[in-house]
Amino acid sequence: MAEETKPPGGTGGPPTGQVAPGPAGTNLPPVAPATSAQASVPLFGGFRGGRKRADGLIPGSPEAIEADRKKDAERKRLERSTTTKLDEPAALPSATATVTNPNTATPGAQSPAIALQAAPAVPWQADMLRSLSDELINTAEAARIAQVAGKIKEAELPEKIAREVMKDVPYKPVYKKMLMLSTPEVAAKGLNKLGISAEYKDEVTFVTSLAAILLQGRTLNAKLDELIAEVKASKETKPPEKKL
Repeated sequence: MAEETKPPGGTGGPPTGQVAPGPAGTNLPPVAPATSAQASVPLFGGFRGGRKRADGLIPGSPEAIEADRKKDAERKRLERSTTTKLDEPAALPSATATVTNPNTATPGAQSPAIALQAAPAVPWQADMLRSLSDELINTAEAARIAQVAGKIKEAELPEKIAREVMKDVPYKPVYKKMLMLSTPEVAAKGLNKLGISAEYKDEVTFVTSLAAILLQGRTLNAKLDELIAEVKASKETKPPEKKL
């Protein structure tokens, strides 16, 4: 049996051979050593990356570092403020706020509800109420005279005493004149304080006149009831007539 030839070196691994050099035309050019950023700063006029800062400061300088720190702090503050506003719930409308339809609102035009609320009330003037107040005063005076006359008749006072009493029943002329002058002024002030517009003058006149008529009718009916009672009483006390 032939002996196996062992590779040089006495090891069992594969034979090692030398690598042949490549062709002369494929040699790569030498690579320049890397230059640090700090060493390249003078190449760009003292600006890292070759760009100038917007604030004109030199990059890497203490002033530039301080400016960057302040800018970053301001950015974080704005972010926190925006986050807080988003987390806060929307404010509820007040109880007196008027709800309007935004779809029907015309740009530059006033809302009908706001226009109605902002429209000032027409103020009352004393002359608007003078004729009405004078009529009411005369009606009240006539009702007073009729009431006193009915009581005098019911009491069967002598005619002389009845005349003396009736002299003081009508309003004193001076007081009546003062009342007629001041009543419309007071009424106008009261209506203005209540916020009732003078555009409702007809309604106020209607209600007041109707109340005066109802009061007059009540007084008349009471007087008629008294007269009817007197007539019935006289018939009952009158002796029957004798027949011939």
